Amino acid sequence: MRNELVCSTLLLALIASTAVSNAAQTPEQKKPNVPPVESPTKTAFRKKIEEKLNEMFSVQFNIDTDKVKPDARLVEDIKGDDLDVTEMVMRVEEGFELEIPAEDVEKLKCVKDFYDYVEKRLQEKPKPEATGLVLRLDAFSQTKLR
Repeated sequence: MRNELVCSTLLLALIASTAVSNAAQTPEQKKPNVPPVESPTKTAFRKKIEEKLNEMFSVQFNIDTDKVKPDARLVEDIKGDDLDVTEMVMRVEEGFELEIPAEDVEKLKCVKDFYDYVEKRLQEKPKPEATGLVLRLDAFSQTKLR
Protein backbone atom coordinates (compact mmCIF):
# COMPACT_ATOMS: atom_id res chain seq x y z
CA MET A 1 0.00 0.00 0.00
CA ARG A 2 2.83 2.37 0.89
CA ASN A 3 4.57 1.67 -2.49
CA GLU A 4 1.38 2.53 -4.38
CA LEU A 5 1.07 5.79 -2.44
CA VAL A 6 4.69 6.72 -3.22
CA CYS A 7 4.24 5.90 -6.92
CA SER A 8 1.02 7.91 -7.09
CA THR A 9 2.66 10.88 -5.38
CA LEU A 10 5.65 10.76 -7.76
CA LEU A 11 3.35 10.52 -10.77
CA LEU A 12 1.30 13.52 -9.63
CA ALA A 13 4.49 15.52 -8.99
CA LEU A 14 5.77 14.67 -12.47
CA ILE A 15 2.48 15.70 -14.11
CA ALA A 16 2.40 18.96 -12.13
CA SER A 17 6.00 19.86 -13.01
CA THR A 18 5.39 19.15 -16.69
CA ALA A 19 2.28 21.32 -16.70
CA VAL A 20 4.12 24.19 -14.99
CA SER A 21 7.09 24.01 -17.36
CA ASN A 22 4.77 23.89 -20.42
CA ALA A 23 2.77 26.88 -19.15
CA ALA A 24 5.98 28.89 -18.67
CA GLN A 25 7.08 28.38 -22.28
CA THR A 26 6.44 31.00 -24.94
CA PRO A 27 4.61 29.92 -28.13
CA GLU A 28 7.95 29.90 -29.98
CA GLN A 29 9.40 27.45 -27.44
CA LYS A 30 6.38 25.17 -27.64
CA LYS A 31 6.47 24.89 -31.41
CA PRO A 32 9.98 24.70 -32.83
CA ASN A 33 10.33 26.15 -36.31
CA VAL A 34 11.23 22.91 -38.07
CA PRO A 35 10.18 22.54 -41.70
CA PRO A 36 8.06 19.47 -42.40
CA VAL A 37 10.01 16.58 -43.80
CA GLU A 38 8.56 14.98 -46.89
CA SER A 39 8.79 11.25 -47.04
CA PRO A 40 10.96 9.89 -49.87
CA THR A 41 8.02 7.79 -51.05
CA LYS A 42 5.81 10.83 -51.48
CA THR A 43 8.54 12.68 -53.34
CA ALA A 44 9.05 9.74 -55.70
CA PHE A 45 5.28 9.45 -56.14
CA ARG A 46 5.01 13.15 -56.98
CA LYS A 47 7.98 12.92 -59.35
CA LYS A 48 6.35 10.09 -61.31
CA ILE A 49 3.14 12.09 -61.60
CA GLU A 50 5.02 15.15 -62.83
CA GLU A 51 6.99 13.12 -65.39
CA LYS A 52 3.86 11.50 -66.79
CA LEU A 53 1.99 14.81 -66.90
CA ASN A 54 4.95 16.55 -68.55
CA GLU A 55 4.87 13.94 -71.31
CA MET A 56 1.14 14.52 -71.73
CA PHE A 57 1.61 18.31 -71.87
CA SER A 58 4.41 17.85 -74.38
CA VAL A 59 2.22 15.78 -76.71
CA GLN A 60 -0.95 17.85 -76.27
CA PHE A 61 0.65 21.27 -76.64
CA ASN A 62 3.45 20.22 -79.01
CA ILE A 63 6.31 21.42 -76.79
CA ASP A 64 9.47 19.78 -75.40
CA THR A 65 9.08 18.18 -71.98
CA ASP A 66 11.92 20.32 -70.59
CA LYS A 67 9.88 23.41 -71.54
CA VAL A 68 6.97 22.33 -69.31
CA LYS A 69 7.31 24.40 -66.13
CA PRO A 70 5.08 24.14 -63.03
CA ASP A 71 4.12 27.82 -63.11
CA ALA A 72 3.29 27.81 -66.85
CA ARG A 73 -0.31 28.87 -67.46
CA LEU A 74 -2.10 26.75 -70.04
CA VAL A 75 -3.65 29.54 -72.08
CA GLU A 76 -1.34 32.50 -71.52
CA ASP A 77 2.09 30.79 -71.45
CA ILE A 78 1.65 27.50 -73.31
CA LYS A 79 -0.75 29.13 -75.79
CA GLY A 80 -3.43 26.46 -75.49
CA ASP A 81 -7.06 27.12 -76.27
CA ASP A 82 -10.22 25.70 -74.67
CA LEU A 83 -10.11 22.65 -76.93
CA ASP A 84 -6.48 21.92 -75.94
CA VAL A 85 -7.37 22.17 -72.26
CA THR A 86 -10.39 19.88 -72.72
CA GLU A 87 -8.27 17.33 -74.58
CA MET A 88 -5.58 17.56 -71.89
CA VAL A 89 -8.17 16.83 -69.21
CA MET A 90 -9.31 13.81 -71.24
CA ARG A 91 -5.69 12.60 -71.49
CA VAL A 92 -5.27 12.93 -67.73
CA GLU A 93 -8.55 11.11 -67.06
CA GLU A 94 -7.49 8.25 -69.31
CA GLY A 95 -3.83 8.17 -68.32
CA PHE A 96 -4.46 8.22 -64.57
CA GLU A 97 -7.86 6.47 -64.60
CA LEU A 98 -9.59 9.46 -63.02
CA GLU A 99 -12.85 11.24 -63.59
CA ILE A 100 -12.49 15.01 -63.38
CA PRO A 101 -15.75 16.91 -62.76
CA ALA A 102 -16.37 20.12 -64.73
CA GLU A 103 -16.17 22.28 -61.59
CA ASP A 104 -12.65 20.94 -60.99
CA VAL A 105 -11.58 21.52 -64.60
CA GLU A 106 -12.27 25.25 -64.16
CA LYS A 107 -9.65 25.34 -61.36
CA LEU A 108 -6.87 23.82 -63.50
CA LYS A 109 -5.17 26.96 -64.82
CA CYS A 110 -1.48 26.06 -64.78
CA VAL A 111 0.74 22.97 -64.94
CA LYS A 112 1.22 22.87 -61.15
CA ASP A 113 -2.56 22.78 -60.70
CA PHE A 114 -2.57 19.52 -62.67
CA TYR A 115 0.30 18.12 -60.58
CA ASP A 116 -1.46 18.94 -57.31
CA TYR A 117 -4.87 17.77 -58.48
CA VAL A 118 -3.71 14.41 -59.83
CA GLU A 119 -1.56 13.72 -56.76
CA LYS A 120 -4.46 14.49 -54.42
CA ARG A 121 -6.94 12.42 -56.39
CA LEU A 122 -4.60 9.42 -56.67
CA GLN A 123 -3.99 9.49 -52.93
CA GLU A 124 -7.77 9.42 -52.39
CA LYS A 125 -8.26 6.38 -54.64
CA PRO A 126 -8.64 3.02 -52.90
CA LYS A 127 -5.57 0.84 -53.07
CA PRO A 128 -5.88 -2.06 -55.57
CA GLU A 129 -4.42 -4.54 -53.07
CA ALA A 130 -7.14 -3.75 -50.54
CA THR A 131 -9.86 -4.07 -53.17
CA GLY A 132 -8.41 -7.37 -54.37
CA LEU A 133 -8.32 -8.67 -50.83
CA VAL A 134 -11.97 -7.84 -50.31
CA LEU A 135 -12.88 -9.52 -53.56
CA ARG A 136 -10.93 -12.64 -52.61
CA LEU A 137 -12.60 -12.70 -49.21
CA ASP A 138 -16.01 -12.30 -50.80
CA ALA A 139 -15.28 -15.11 -53.25
CA PHE A 140 -14.09 -17.32 -50.40
CA SER A 141 -17.17 -16.64 -48.29
CA GLN A 142 -19.47 -17.31 -51.24
CA THR A 143 -17.86 -20.64 -51.94
CA LYS A 144 -18.08 -21.61 -48.28
CA LEU A 145 -21.77 -20.75 -48.13
CA ARG A 146 -22.71 -22.92 -51.09
